[in-house]
Amino acid sequence: PTRAFQLQRRREARVPIPKGYDLAVKLPALEARGKRLRRPLLDISPRGFAFQVNSAEEAARFAAGRFVRQVILEVHGRTLVFDAQVRNHFAMGDGKIKVGA
Repeated sequence: PTRAFQLQRRREARVPIPKGYDLAVKLPALEARGKRLRRPLLDISPRGFAFQVNSAEEAARFAAGRFVRQVILEVHGRTLVFDAQVRNHFAMGDGKIKVGA
């Protein structure tokens, strides 16, 4: 064939968060100490998650390889606090960007 395609396989299933559910992650605001950004959770898997940012400028703050400390995820009254490493960015359209960590 004249074109080659890359197939990406995952170890675990990724679970997309259906529209209408208000699940979000809280991230430290990089421009102001002590403040947190609340961003919609888009999907989750045993080894990662993805959240939405609203501009390329905001996505640049979460550059691939960067560690984000003290990420908060609240589910069913339980609070999970963890550190994450940003892995990638994908444009979603309308200026919104999906950030995978």
